[in-house]
Amino acid sequence: MKESVSIMMNRISSILQGNKMSAAIFGSVTYDYFKPRWSDFDIICITASDFSEAEARQFIKLRQERLAE
Repeated sequence: MKESVSIMMNRISSILQGNKMSAAIFGSVTYDYFKPRWSDFDIICITASDFSEAEARQFIKLRQERLAE
């Protein structure tokens, strides 16, 4: 689980490339209700500035890739 979060945060950081952000994990994982292969983990990111259309497309691609795994 920690590895998955770390991978996701690294990928998000690489998409934002210097746009300062804060991130928080929420949902079932924070209440010890997480069940491997059943639950997901939720991440919210607050950025210092809006992200571009290209970055938005990269986030969509990242989500699609993660769903396919």
